[in-house]
Amino acid sequence: MSANGPGAGWMPPGTGMGTGRTNGATAPPVSGDIWQWVDPALLPPRPWLLGTVLMRGHTTLLGSPGGTGKTAWAVAAALAAITGRKNILGLHSFVRGSVWFVTLEDDKAEMQRRIAAAMMQHGVGAGDIAGRLYLTDGVLKLVEYSHSGRTAQFTPSVEDCKDFIRDNNILLTIIDPLVKAHSVDGSSNDAMDVLISASNEIARDTQCSMLVPCHFRKGGDLDTDGRDLFRGATSLVDGARIARGMQQMTDAEAKGFGMADDRRTAFVRMVDIKSNMAPKAQATDWYELVPIALGNDRVDPAYTAGDSVQAIKRWDPPELFGGMDHPTMAAIFSRLGDASQTFHATAGGGRNWAGTVIMAEAGKSREQAKDILRLWIDSGTLIDLTYKNTSGEERHKLVPDPAKVAAILSDMATHTPGP
Repeated sequence: MSANGPGAGWMPPGTGMGTGRTNGATAPPVSGDIWQWVDPALLPPRPWLLGTVLMRGHTTLLGSPGGTGKTAWAVAAALAAITGRKNILGLHSFVRGSVWFVTLEDDKAEMQRRIAAAMMQHGVGAGDIAGRLYLTDGVLKLVEYSHSGRTAQFTPSVEDCKDFIRDNNILLTIIDPLVKAHSVDGSSNDAMDVLISASNEIARDTQCSMLVPCHFRKGGDLDTDGRDLFRGATSLVDGARIARGMQQMTDAEAKGFGMADDRRTAFVRMVDIKSNMAPKAQATDWYELVPIALGNDRVDPAYTAGDSVQAIKRWDPPELFGGMDHPTMAAIFSRLGDASQTFHATAGGGRNWAGTVIMAEAGKSREQAKDILRLWIDSGTLIDLTYKNTSGEERHKLVPDPAKVAAILSDMATHTPGP
């Protein structure tokens, strides 16, 4: 562990019974307080930090497959927490404060690139975060096995983390990724319970928010598998108050947005997997991964292209498709696929314009219908088919691509209404 953070030393375990601690402290006697009425209007609000994703005193798990942008999201969250700016991630900032970023995969040089890319994307200046962002790389182990190898226990780094957070008034601590912060069996429920307990205790005792990016298992669907996608034992998610998942835009989702398939890999969505402290979010938050050229092409003559580093920004899907639910879309595609009709991409000249179907079924304006048609044609959802009429003359007509239409309708039936 570098000098900017606590050490990762290990000491012999203490005698704490089932707590995972190594300090050997005697447990206090069990007791309770008599409940007293407090006017609800006088109760303090829950201490949210960013939206309903990060809360002081609690741990948030952020899971995704590799390369989906969870580290880029964590860096952006750090900037949002420091600056208090909602437009970075689209999340309300309740209170500003310092951030400690513990990177256990990337070194400091790579993190400098990632942070610089995020700052460039969001227009954050050095003076905006100076003295409020702490960076640690190297090794940090919160949980290890005892000498016997049978019991997962806290290491002294848990207390070291608390001291560092208190000494520097940290409001958000990011440990990326969580899998690197322990050396116990990830498939053991007992071991993962100790690990999430370590994070929760750091958060609770310091009243900072803990954000811990995690890896997903391969395969599975974010909406149907949810909490089971997190790699490791289920007690990890069970012990967290908040869990979010990120997944790349699917082919069907891209088709529904009228987006070309080669663009969809730059878009990811975040889904509320578990939220004990707020109503579970029904809407999907979308983000776009943006390549940022750092302009460092003159630093080393061997690397004249410089670096392009991924940053993340909030992305709002086109409102163009608002109100177009599954029955509406099915009706539009059914009419456009009627073999007895001939529809065209453009209006005028007595042609049967396909946009009139969209206007009639979805209540869209003429301009909106034109935009929807253009998106569907560009994405191949509607095909400009060349055919010969009864006189042998070459003609054109629009027809739906059955496979793409089926994918769109299936995706709409499985997920949220709308394209």
